[in-house]
Amino acid sequence: MGRPAFGITRTPQTTRAALAGWQEVAAQVLLGAGARWGG
Repeated sequence: MGRPAFGITRTPQTTRAALAGWQEVAAQVLLGAGARWGG
């Protein structure tokens, strides 16, 4: 316990990168769902 999740240290750069990565994932999921459901 107490170790950073997945070895990620909490720094502004990594946080920004993580947020950008999640935005990419969310966009891909939304696009995939929209295409699948005819959105």
